[in-house]
Amino acid sequence: VLERTLTVMVKIILLFRGVAAEIQGDGLLCFFNADEDISQQASRACAAASAFHQALRLLNEEFEGQGFPTLKFGIAIHTGIGMTGILGCRQRLKWGVLGTVV
Repeated sequence: VLERTLTVMVKIILLFRGVAAEIQGDGLLCFFNADEDISQQASRACAAASAFHQALRLLNEEFEGQGFPTLKFGIAIHTGIGMTGILGCRQRLKWGVLGTVV
């Protein structure tokens, strides 16, 4: 159930030209306007959030039909300036974002 849900949500993020930076347990950290300069990044984030809700409704119908519990989630959208790049040390690197907006 979780893998199927995250797969759909990451596809939605990419559809709206966002970046799925991290899967954190059952959550996602994504951002827009990081690897390319896109306009209206806040609008794209809001449109992706709306698409998440529509997708979750369909996924929950699928899960119920298979006897699985339904899912609920919350979404937080923050806007501001951040810095993206490779973070960490030699033993552990990742691509991420820093700043008070995160």
